[in-house]
Amino acid sequence: MAFLQVQMLMFLNLFILIYIGGVQPFDTKLKNQIEMFNEFSISILTIQMTLFTDFVSSADAQFDAGWQMVGLMVFNMFCNLLLVLLFGVKGVRLLLIKYGRIIHRQISKHCVSLCECCLGVYLKSCDCLQGQKQKLDVLCQKVSDYT
Repeated sequence: MAFLQVQMLMFLNLFILIYIGGVQPFDTKLKNQIEMFNEFSISILTIQMTLFTDFVSSADAQFDAGWQMVGLMVFNMFCNLLLVLLFGVKGVRLLLIKYGRIIHRQISKHCVSLCECCLGVYLKSCDCLQGQKQKLDVLCQKVSDYT
């Protein structure tokens, strides 16, 4: 009876592989490939489950097959974890770029308006510096270097 259950599970995995390969239900090619890899790994693990039925009488062979299954599961988890980490790092990098540009834009906008007010034609009438002209020149130079 256990062999029948394993065989039905193998057919189910085969139909899922055919469905994902033919229909490609996910919106990107990469997601479909990841799902195919995961389903293929599950199919191999299901095929290896036949080694735990009554057809294999050697306990040593079943023990070795168990470690092979553990190795394949660890390999699959490692690959999926690596993908999660890569996409996570990419997402964080894009967020840092986005918000770094927003902050840079805000700083340069305020510095330019301050530089125009206090260093431009209104320099003689500007009271906002109060002797800090050199520091403001350095700040405006740094900002203009980044833009």
